[in-house]
Amino acid sequence: MGTQILPGKLQRPYQLHRADSGAVQFEMINRLNNASKSLIVLISKECPHDEVYSINLNHESGIIDLKISEIEKGINIQTPKCMIPLKSQEFWLSWYNNELCMGFKSEPPFLIHPGNSKTKSIGFIKLEVSTSIDWVIKSPPIVMKPLQYKHVDGGKLHWAKLCNNKLPPDALIGGYENEPIYIARAKHNGSLCPGKYVPSHQCAYIPWGFREHEKHDFEILCGYNAIWMKCKENYVPETVFIAGNSEVNGEHLYIGRAIIDTDLVVGKVHMLYKTCYLPYKGSEVEKQTYEILVKGDKNERGFTGISKCQMNPMKAIQPCI
Repeated sequence: MGTQILPGKLQRPYQLHRADSGAVQFEMINRLNNASKSLIVLISKECPHDEVYSINLNHESGIIDLKISEIEKGINIQTPKCMIPLKSQEFWLSWYNNELCMGFKSEPPFLIHPGNSKTKSIGFIKLEVSTSIDWVIKSPPIVMKPLQYKHVDGGKLHWAKLCNNKLPPDALIGGYENEPIYIARAKHNGSLCPGKYVPSHQCAYIPWGFREHEKHDFEILCGYNAIWMKCKENYVPETVFIAGNSEVNGEHLYIGRAIIDTDLVVGKVHMLYKTCYLPYKGSEVEKQTYEILVKGDKNERGFTGISKCQMNPMKAIQPCI
């Protein structure tokens, strides 16, 4: 079942559909067999007037005119067959990892357009439909690009560098911010600080001193012999994974993550302040309830107790690390 859109219904201002799942599937039903054009507009999550992608479908020629907010000139794409058959046609549209893809129901995409770090998050979709076409919106799509499986040897946690800007095959996913994000660590002001790696940005971010700091020299955590456990303040399992150290007395830093809005963000945990610090949209966000990364599986996680920091917080050089 889907949401049926009648001709002309969405052409009035602000007739938008929420589309923040990263993908959607459409069915076009041709009633009069004289369809000409339809328009799909993907709109920014931040502003309903900010059109990120504009996809103009020419049903007669099979040509798509794609317009992107950062590019003045449109891009023409020839589809492998006519966009609308005699009766109905299904196709899917996705915008995962800042990559716009479009394809017919159970076929590979005929449209692939790579985004960049400036591509904005999609939050809404608007349709302008031909008077002879009914649309049925289905979400999420039934068929997407085939999954690509990768072989991983061993599972012990270890740190590795990127090679030619490519993630190691056993890189551990830590969270999600409009795309999967990974666990990273980098040196900053005498500390070795855990943070996050964003693939579309090709850089890491670490939280330090109330800010989010961009890093291009960093390591990625690899392996899968670990689990996430819920924690509060400084109650942590004894098998917690040590990821770095602070600049003051070399105190241990751990890997934590928590929900911010609709994102799952990964950052660092410092027992001195009983807090998880997360790099997010330029700032350092503090969470006292979070998940922490622990070595081994649920049978090896060890006893959960209070972790006591040996440093005097009143003598700390940096009040929030």
